[in-house]
Amino acid sequence: MKATYRTLAIGIFMLIVSASNAQTKDESCFELFNQLGTEKFDDGKYQQAIYLFEAALRCVDKKDEETVKLQMKKSTDCIKFMQKADDKINSGRYDAAKTFYAAIINLNPKDKFVMNQIKLCDDKISEAVNE
Repeated sequence: MKATYRTLAIGIFMLIVSASNAQTKDESCFELFNQLGTEKFDDGKYQQAIYLFEAALRCVDKKDEETVKLQMKKSTDCIKFMQKADDKINSGRYDAAKTFYAAIINLNPKDKFVMNQIKLCDDKISEAVNE
């Protein structure tokens, strides 16, 4: 796991260097990292989104800092809810897991993995009721 984060950090560093060296009128360093962070957030890759949002905040041309900080907070909250939901799934508490997954969907309605997890919870709850 640490190797993955290290590789990601190196990749982000390389992107920062290339973005700062090749800024164009169309896309600034800040815009690039903010966009990449938003894409990762939408895909449910919250830790990667946080790294990219942090990179955006390190850009010289940063703007709309509060929006990026809000996205970082939402990413952190999603990670916490995911950990709690996964713990509940592992203990067979599908109703409680569904509550935490629903909290993630409230923050990120585009998270397909979480939508599938909610369906799994619904299926498991239905199975238990029908037994």
